[in-house]
Amino acid sequence: KGHLTVVQWLHEQGVPLTATADDDFGMQPIHLAAHSGHPAVVQWLHEQGVSLTVTTGDGSQPIHLAARSGHLPMVQWLHEQGVPLTATDDGDEQPIHLAAAGGHPAVVQWLHEQGVPVTVTDGDGWQPIHYAASNGHLPVVQWLHEQGVPLTATARCDVQPIHLAAAGGHLPMVQWLHEQGVPVTVTDGD
Repeated sequence: KGHLTVVQWLHEQGVPLTATADDDFGMQPIHLAAHSGHPAVVQWLHEQGVSLTVTTGDGSQPIHLAARSGHLPMVQWLHEQGVPLTATDDGDEQPIHLAAAGGHPAVVQWLHEQGVPVTVTDGDGWQPIHYAASNGHLPVVQWLHEQGVPLTATARCDVQPIHLAAAGGHLPMVQWLHEQGVPVTVTDGD
């Protein structure tokens, strides 16, 4: 629900607004609020001086977490505040990669409409189509393909979407890719 009043009360009791979770993720309240889609909390934290680009342990910013969770209004608000739509985390993942991984075609489409290329690669050469295929998000793969992304887009080690879909056990994705002409006998570089 956002619980802005709880966050405000905790702050009044001396809890730092940038308190970091003692785990591998290192999330702060602003990360949790963005991930959960609570704009009032994110906005209030920002008004109190918390950076909108503060990173977690893996370099994720609030915009990455909002995109991964499919919170388009949050992604849009963060962008309106000046957060770049092409911000990268430690793996060179951008919000469009994470929106595709989360299966959020509306976020992927909006990011593309704002000028983010649908073929942008991360540090391993993965494009948004690789993320969507590896997580079994057929509507995202279909939309990306409609935008001209090849179904045989190749990443590092010659990995293609069909490899990732098969490795993830996403039979409907593998079947659809094959129906579109992707051979099931294609091999990767491993």
